[in-house]
Amino acid sequence: MQKPGPANPSTQTSCRANGTVELLKGNILTITDRQHTSHTITLTSGTNGTKITRVAPATPSALKAGLNITVIGPATKGVITASRITIGSLPIIPSF
Repeated sequence: MQKPGPANPSTQTSCRANGTVELLKGNILTITDRQHTSHTITLTSGTNGTKITRVAPATPSALKAGLNITVIGPATKGVITASRITIGSLPIIPSF
């Protein structure tokens, strides 16, 4: 059985972004990737809100400019709503 998709599949896709924190203002996080592309991330709160981890769970206050992070979550019109943020880069797995 497939899990239900987003309410409007034409505007929301699953997304992963790796990059360096540039700015955290309220619940809006901006990161820049290795190609110098800026990504806007929305942080959510509550029980099903954005999970932020280091070696242990963390809070948005742990997100500082210059940190390398990985963000995973759905994207709508170029803005990612973070479901998970990992502080520190994930290893790059080469494709064969």
